[in-house]
Amino acid sequence: MSKELSFMIYCIEEYRARKEITGKEVMTIFKSFNVFQYLKDYYECLHTMGIEYIIQDIDFYIHSKK
Repeated sequence: MSKELSFMIYCIEEYRARKEITGKEVMTIFKSFNVFQYLKDYYECLHTMGIEYIIQDIDFYIHSKK
């Protein structure tokens, strides 16, 4: 498994837990707003940040796409 894929799985699980939603709901949100590509494109920067920052950044990214 690549380091990027491991990071995406980590983000899915943390987002699910913190938002108290199902994994299926996370997948729908991430696919709808192309979050997976965002995580892949910015992996080098994001993986060095704390999870609070990552969750806030994902939320900011999603909000900017609405």
